[in-house]
This record gives sequence, structure tokens and C-alpha cells, in this order.
Amino acid sequence: MAIVNSLLNMLKDRQLKPEHVVIEDQYVRKNVRGTIVLTRLVGMLQYMLFTQFKIMPYIMAPTMIYAVLPFNAHKMDKKSYHKAVVEYVYKTYNVELTSVDEAFAILLALTFERKKNELLSQ
Repeated sequence: MAIVNSLLNMLKDRQLKPEHVVIEDQYVRKNVRGTIVLTRLVGMLQYMLFTQFKIMPYIMAPTMIYAVLPFNAHKMDKKSYHKAVVEYVYKTYNVELTSVDEAFAILLALTFERKKNELLSQ
């Protein structure tokens, strides 16, 4: 709940509100309780974003970022993939990252924008 409250407070304090929020879909194979908690948290977040801020949150699978990557992520091991993603974001957008999660968040937002623009151009 602290994560949701933190996000809501950040949205309340800002004068500019985002038009969209992209949430990475979570799937935890080995930890059923973790999956249940994450699913409830995402549902609560979706509800609060829409009812309090009229922001439509979008859920996207992490694999959707493959569409914006210039390399074949399917053939890489996890460690190499993470390293390549961080390097790609740094080289392309000149963004210093502290974790691979930041790189994935940036790429997920870019993927969303790309998909949104594809739909609008049809």
C-alpha cells in the first residue's frame, strides 16, 4: 500500500499530470502469494488512477519492449540481455541508470508510445 500511496502523492503534488500510465504486467512462476499480492496491488492502482485522476492505466507485458530493441533479445541469456538493455538506453537516450529496472521502465514507456502512435495512424 505504501507504493500506491507514494505514487498518488506524487500525482497530487504535480501541476502537470500524465495522460497515461503504463504498468508492467507481472508474472511470478514460483511464488503464488507474490503473484496474488502484485495482482491486487495493480488492480488497486488502476482503480485509484482512474477514479481520482481520470488517468487510464495500461498494462503491458515486459516482452513488448522487444519491438523497440535493435537486437534479438530472444537469443540472449538473462545477464547479457539486461546488460544490453542498459547499454542501449544509455547510448540512445544518454540516461545514466542505477538499475536495469529503470531501463525497462523507459523502454516500456517508449513501447507504449510507439504502439499508441501506430494505432492512431491507422
